[in-house]
Amino acid sequence: EEAQRIGNLITAEMGKSTKEAQGETTYGASQFISELESAYEAFQPEEMSDEHTRSILYRDPLGVSAAITPWNFPMLMPQQCILPSLMAGNSVVFKPSEETPLVGQAYADVLNEFLPDGVLQVVHGADDQGKTLVASEIDLVVFTGSREVGSKILTACGPDLKRVVLELGGKDALIVLEDADIEAAANYAVQNSFRNSGQVCVSTERIYVEEAVADE
Repeated sequence: EEAQRIGNLITAEMGKSTKEAQGETTYGASQFISELESAYEAFQPEEMSDEHTRSILYRDPLGVSAAITPWNFPMLMPQQCILPSLMAGNSVVFKPSEETPLVGQAYADVLNEFLPDGVLQVVHGADDQGKTLVASEIDLVVFTGSREVGSKILTACGPDLKRVVLELGGKDALIVLEDADIEAAANYAVQNSFRNSGQVCVSTERIYVEEAVADE
């Protein structure tokens, strides 16, 4: 029910088709438990030993994580940025895209039904709020967005040696070799170029085809 409600909000707020919006929220909901389990396993102590020494590596929380997310997947991106930080024991300050503030708030509201007060806080705004958040006394920035903004975040975090996790845009290539299933490659090229109006970080933006099958 919550997934459907947030899916409807995605369509209303950023224009994603009903099918794609409902697919995003349904997929996010289906992956929720597995993402928590994966994070739990990743943060378990590791034991390393030889005939002389036994060491155990523990992972402690960093402190406060800033999650800055884009508008193109306004529920899925927040989930993938926020959950690992929470599972690591950090508190999170979440700034959703200024283009999709209602979806971001709705997702945070769902999590906050179960979290202690203040563990997940939401800040709304655009560039000024993002810059202020990055410059504040946080310990980690998790950002998904453009290369240009990612570069600025990395520069701003450098003097204080803040941890940074960046997922930035690229120029993703589809390579079609002469032994490929040409019909499948063509169908994939169309789907992956135009899915979500092309606003996907791994969308097909260049296609290289071997000359022998180029015409086909």
